[in-house]
Order: sequence, then C-alpha cells, then structure tokens
Amino acid sequence: MSDIKVVCTSDKNVSLTFTWDDFTPFHLVDIEGIYGIESNVVTSENTTTDGSTYQGATAKERNIVITVEMDSNYKENRNLLYRTFPIKRTGTMQYIEDGEAKAIEYEVESVIPGATTGVVRDYTISLKCTDPYFKDLADIEVVMASWVSDFYFPACFPEEGRIFGHREADLVKEIENESGADNIGIVVIFRADGAVKNPAIYHTESGEFTKVGYSDNDFIMSSGQYVIINTYTGKKNAYLLDGVTQAEIENHKDNYGVIDWDTVIEKYGTVINEYLDEDGEFIQLQDGTNTLTYTADEGTNYLDATYKTKVIVGGAGDGPARIFVTVGGGTGFDLREVFLDAKDINKEALTNAEYLEALKTRGQEFLNENKIFENFEAEAEADVNFTYGKDYDLGDVVTVKKKKWNTAQNLRITELCEVYEYGGMYVVPTFGDALPTTIKWDE
Repeated sequence: MSDIKVVCTSDKNVSLTFTWDDFTPFHLVDIEGIYGIESNVVTSENTTTDGSTYQGATAKERNIVITVEMDSNYKENRNLLYRTFPIKRTGTMQYIEDGEAKAIEYEVESVIPGATTGVVRDYTISLKCTDPYFKDLADIEVVMASWVSDFYFPACFPEEGRIFGHREADLVKEIENESGADNIGIVVIFRADGAVKNPAIYHTESGEFTKVGYSDNDFIMSSGQYVIINTYTGKKNAYLLDGVTQAEIENHKDNYGVIDWDTVIEKYGTVINEYLDEDGEFIQLQDGTNTLTYTADEGTNYLDATYKTKVIVGGAGDGPARIFVTVGGGTGFDLREVFLDAKDINKEALTNAEYLEALKTRGQEFLNENKIFENFEAEAEADVNFTYGKDYDLGDVVTVKKKKWNTAQNLRITELCEVYEYGGMYVVPTFGDALPTTIKWDE
C-alpha cells in the first residue's frame, strides 16, 4: 500500500504529509471514509399505494478518519499536528493513489491521542466533509466568447479608425461532467470593456439561469468592472470587483499557477445579491452534458472573452511535486493561459534536460495549432502616393502602416480587387492570410 499518500493543509497553509512507508514525521496507520458514498433517500407512503413513492435524495456528508503514529520528538510533532488540524477550522486534503490526485475540503472535528506502544504514540484525526465529493486539483476553464469580423469590401480607413470586429454574444459551450455527481458548482467571471446591463448565464438542459439585474432593479457594469458568480454549495453569492487591476488579480494564484478566485473575492469583492433575479437559480453542473450560454440585456459585446496564447504544460508528478514548463508569453490582458496535460510523455526513458525539452515541444505544438490569427486589410487609390502596377502588385511584400493604431507590418499582398465605380478605379488589397471562416468546436 506504499502507493498512497495523504497531504493535509490547513486554512493557514500549515501542511503535513502522511505515507504508509516512513515517519514524515508521522506514519500513516489507517484511513477510513475515502471510498464509497452514502445518501439520504426520502420516500413517502400512503394507505392506497403499495410500497412507497420516491421524493428525492441527497448525498450524506463524508467523515474521514485518519490514524497516525509518531516515534520521536513528541512535543514538537504534537504541536505540528495541532497546528495542521486546529479544531473548528477548515483545510484541504489531497488523496494521492497510483499517481492520481484528488482533493476534498474538510472541517476539523477532533484530534484525539490514542495508545502508546513502546516509543510509538498514536493519534486519531476526524475530518467532516460537508461537500462529500472529491475534486480534481485544477479547475476546468471554459471560454464563452469569440470575435466576428466587421470588415467588408469596399472599405476605407478614416482618421478616427475603423472597427475590425465585435464580440459575439449568446455563444454556446458544452461541459461534460463525467464524475457521476450532480450539483457541481461553477464560478462565472464577467468583465466589462464598456457599459453592460444585467449580465446572465443560462443552463439549457435545466432551463435555469443566474442573472444579475432585472426590470426595476437594473445592474449596470462599467468598463473594467468584474462580476463574479459563485454557485458552489455553501458559497453561493454574486460579487462586484470595482477598481481592481488585472495585475492585482494575477497576484493571487495557487500552487498550480491558476488564479485563486476565492482569495480574490475575499480581498476585493462586494456582495451584490440584492441584484439577483428572484426567478433565477444558482446554476450547477449535472451529470452528463451541460450546455451553457450567456448574454446581457444591453452591451453583450463588451463582456470580456479569453483566448489561448500561453500554455502551461504539466508533466510527471502530482501536486506541488509536479513538473511544469511554460511556453509562450504575454502580460496583463494580452496573457491567456491554458493547462495542457502531458503525463503521457515517459520521463523514465529521458534525461531531465530531454524531458523538459519534450514538454516544451509539446507546448509549442499546441500553440501552433491554436495560434491567434491577425488579418490586415485596406483599400488604396490606384495612383495616390504609390501607383498600382508600378510600385506594388499582387504577390509583393509591402509595409502597411497606421499611425493612429500604432501598428506597422510587412505583409505580402495575397489578393487584389480592382473596383470600378463612377468612372474611376481603386484597388482593395488583402495583406497576409485571411481570417479563418470556421471554428472547430471540438477543440
């Protein structure tokens, strides 16, 4: 049973690791309550029907009982045990078996000294898990926005600039919940790049929705504000983050480099439950397919979207011991992250340098498959500044510059459209590769 490891961390970040093999400084003797789950099934009976009628069921809380022992440094180790498991406080337990790590949150019920056998002293720790389900260590991030081109031919570039595209609202995303559990909470993060009125998220299968703001009680988001909706059991609230920068948010990341929204909310959030639509519910994921959409009464196009430009690749190991490499770059709002699992790369057959290089190669391959496409299109008079057919033609590489946008690119002319109107002619060149016209929703 040496393939099992238990890591318990208090809400003050004091941690202890228990294994079957060694005293570290405690030796794991027994652990109960890990496997299996119980439920409360509610039925009703009446005098005219045989048997009973099913009314519903809820999963019972999980009680995990850990028995450990120590063989030296009794006072020091006892104090460490009490610091890790302070009564009436919370913590997180990672249970690692055969390389697979899961986590569960708990409240400390008791720490009781047991038998003394020679130099060995036992302790029994009882943990109550009000949410009985184990969860993956890292969140699953689902992006729910995209850009749609607003650039058409013929086109011009006025001094005040030109809009190239807009964010598409009411996009549909599917989340597969294969855990077998119902009522799994989510965290919805809305960020406004302009005025947004009454943002909402919808769950297609259940018909439920969560909406902030409604008729006679509108909620208006200003540019730069965040609305966070937490639907986890025991944490159901809506919050406003106002005046918080992206850099301040990114200062609060967990051991896996993922933003810890619980900490962000605790430090910067203001509860705005008074704006929640009373006809709505806090959406939670059910077993199987969950289809989510989002919208707003006004300003949906100003809700923030996320794109993939940086990859964090996870290799061998678990928890804090897992090996990570970073590929790509970006800062602030130009930084977009995605986690790529690369445990299938065999570390044992490679040197450390070769293994790290293999992880970076896997990350770069993913970036190449999910790169950001940039497209720059313009129209030009045929004989103004530069003469069409003399200074430039199809296939030439030219410098395209727009001072107001602070952008300049050396691009090849891949298309040329000659437009004849009102007795004159102008040309519409396309520079670089055209934007993709299809989206692979399975990626």
